[in-house]
Amino acid sequence: MNDPTPLPSRDLHYSSAPSRRRRRLAPYQKLLIALAALLLAAILGFTLIVNLPIYVEVGDAASLGILGKAPLSRLCEPGEGLDSIDTDEPGIYELPATLIGFIPHTLRVYVRDTTPPAIQPRRLSIMRGIMPEAGDFIESYEDRTEVRFTFESEPETGSAGEYTAAIRAEDEGGNYIIARIPYTVTEDTLGVTSELGLSADEIYDALARRFPGFDSTEIALLDEGECGDYLVRASDKGVTQLFTLTISDTLAPEAVACEYDIILGEVLAIEYFAAEVSDASDVVISCEQEPDFTAVGEQTVSLVLTDSYGNVSTLSSRLRIHNIPSGLTLEAGYTIEQLKNLLLADDDGIPAPTLDGSALTLPLGTNSLTLKGELSDMTVSLTVIDTVAPTLRLKSLTTDAGILPSPSAFVESCTDATSVTFTYESEPDVKLPGKQSVTIIATDAAGNQTRGTAELNVFTDTTPPVIYGVKNITAYESDTISYRSGVYAQDDVDGRVTVYVNSTKVNTSTAGNYTVTYTATDSSGNKATATATVTIQKVTQSTLNSLADKILQSIVTSGMSEREKAKAIYDWCRENLKYSTVTSYLMGNYLKAAYSGYKLRYGNCYTYYAVASSLLTRAGITNQMIQRNNPSKPHYWNLVKIDGSWYHFDTCPQPYPNNDGCFLLTDAEVAEYSRTKQSGYYNFNASKYPATP
Repeated sequence: MNDPTPLPSRDLHYSSAPSRRRRRLAPYQKLLIALAALLLAAILGFTLIVNLPIYVEVGDAASLGILGKAPLSRLCEPGEGLDSIDTDEPGIYELPATLIGFIPHTLRVYVRDTTPPAIQPRRLSIMRGIMPEAGDFIESYEDRTEVRFTFESEPETGSAGEYTAAIRAEDEGGNYIIARIPYTVTEDTLGVTSELGLSADEIYDALARRFPGFDSTEIALLDEGECGDYLVRASDKGVTQLFTLTISDTLAPEAVACEYDIILGEVLAIEYFAAEVSDASDVVISCEQEPDFTAVGEQTVSLVLTDSYGNVSTLSSRLRIHNIPSGLTLEAGYTIEQLKNLLLADDDGIPAPTLDGSALTLPLGTNSLTLKGELSDMTVSLTVIDTVAPTLRLKSLTTDAGILPSPSAFVESCTDATSVTFTYESEPDVKLPGKQSVTIIATDAAGNQTRGTAELNVFTDTTPPVIYGVKNITAYESDTISYRSGVYAQDDVDGRVTVYVNSTKVNTSTAGNYTVTYTATDSSGNKATATATVTIQKVTQSTLNSLADKILQSIVTSGMSEREKAKAIYDWCRENLKYSTVTSYLMGNYLKAAYSGYKLRYGNCYTYYAVASSLLTRAGITNQMIQRNNPSKPHYWNLVKIDGSWYHFDTCPQPYPNNDGCFLLTDAEVAEYSRTKQSGYYNFNASKYPATP
């Protein structure tokens, strides 16, 4: 065997894979790859951002957070509806949006509350034994939602001392804080009591008077109409006091006893025996022993009044039961004695009721009759009947042909218990003269009738009436004449008949003799006439002087000065004369105007002037007439000379409201009135009259 000779050794390298040549990237390729990676990261980041929830705190304005900032706001544009999100109400809201201008998307907005409440503790002082509410420890709080206060553990109020209460304040979002608040339990009992029946305002007023230092007071769930304990919260210099108000009823009911007279057979409820019942709560009225309404006579009714809280009072009343028929029947025209005998036939041993006069005036039929007892009134039924016909007496009559007298004219007398009417059985014929028999029927209110016969004499009346009282009359010019005074006419058939007066021929404005005619005619046409002479006398100065003197005697005395006399005359004219234009036709006729003023006591300005002039002259005061310088609107007044000087004197009322009066005024004063009060009222021609001072 041959042993081959080994070859010379050398280092050789082998590879199991075929040999490759590595390719290198160009720089622009690397840049593209980097940009693509960056874009992918941006897309992924944007997608992550727009899909993250958006949180809004309760009470804050709704916003999109980071999405609301450029440039993201341009890439994700929300639709309408952001303002519709209610940030006061926690919840999830969906908001439509658009990505990069065309891709629909939905954003979710979460409104949430993550802020715990902030509280302000209250200093509390609690009466021992009272259990407060958790909210009593809180003065105020701040939170976007409602906050509920609870105890972490029940506070200690069983004994006096200083304690700390753990109060949990939790809002609607579940955020909470636990506050430890010190408080005081007092041994001193501030509890107060109030009597049932006071109003809420009266209770608060009573607390204010008892504790004047309290800033404010609140009574929890107060029902002033219900007894019980009520929690009182009162603020006292920054410290809230908690104590009880006890409303109790300690007063027994009060009432007024009612006493009765009743008729046997009537029954009264127990409540009728007590009136004006007064109590703060409901009262039950009972009786120690029920009244016996079947027993005639007097008995005592003992009442027991019990209110809702057991307070009791007693009341004693009297009851009188009368043995009186409840229904009566009497004939019309009964007497009071007959009625009493019927009512009080059975003596029951108790004071009898009384009757007043109205018991005798009851009409036919069923009536309610009141009996007056000593304790109370009673009522019975009284039926008044009428079975008795009227008692009738007639008389004969005489009448003129054609005149039918009434049926009642034949009645001389008629008696009945009720009202009676009269009718003819057959109406008589009164056309022809002669005597005839007439039957009159008297019918009372119940229909009972009585007939009677009388004689009627029909004749023809030819006798005229007689006129009485006609007499001659004397008067002065412008007098008012009463022609009918004392004049009347009497007819033998018709009695008094009307008198007619014809005074058309009388002219009272002119002196002379005139005739007035009186006429009276009866129902048969018979006429009577009478005449009288009316003498109208002329008014003279002597006539005026007599009238003036009579007035001056009552208003002027001998010791008066001229000024005083003038003032008395001025006042009399102002008080006794009334302004009227009906006497304007007398202007210019001094005597008639003055006489008319004295008699009628009214007239126009000329009448005032004339009466004043007549009185002034008779009083010895020099005077004269003055008139307005305006013929279309005349006005007259007086000038008087007093103590040697002339003055204006106008008794006629001046126009309203400038009726200041014109007594002894100077020219300057009346001129001032005409200038400032009533334009032109006292304008006159000064050259025609004496000047005043």
